[in-house]
Amino acid sequence: MSASESVRASLGAIDFVQLVLLFAALCAYVLTLSQAFSVRVRGAAAVAALLAAAGFSALTPSLAGGVVVLAFAVSAVAVFAATVWLIAALLRLDASARPEPLGEREEIAVRAPQARLPAAPAVVRSS
Repeated sequence: MSASESVRASLGAIDFVQLVLLFAALCAYVLTLSQAFSVRVRGAAAVAALLAAAGFSALTPSLAGGVVVLAFAVSAVAVFAATVWLIAALLRLDASARPEPLGEREEIAVRAPQARLPAAPAVVRSS
């Protein structure tokens, strides 16, 4: 059995528990990559990702096929993250930059809307 046939067999034999473990591993991996959380949370997410990935690989019919499926999934997340980073770099988006206050000359004057009175009913006269 070749490597591609092993991966196809692994994908064809995935049940609900394996899908949940794969989903948990990928979600925890994404949390590990995120800088929105503290180091402690990311460390716990890394441990959870490793445990879920090990459980997924252990439940697959072929251990090598499970590892290859995980490698493809992690690679897909990495390609997505690299694409987002590249687009942000091309658009010069920098999340770490602080907004600069406007100078006195650059302030934009916005007039407050004036209260509008309801229009008086029009009188129509017919001749």
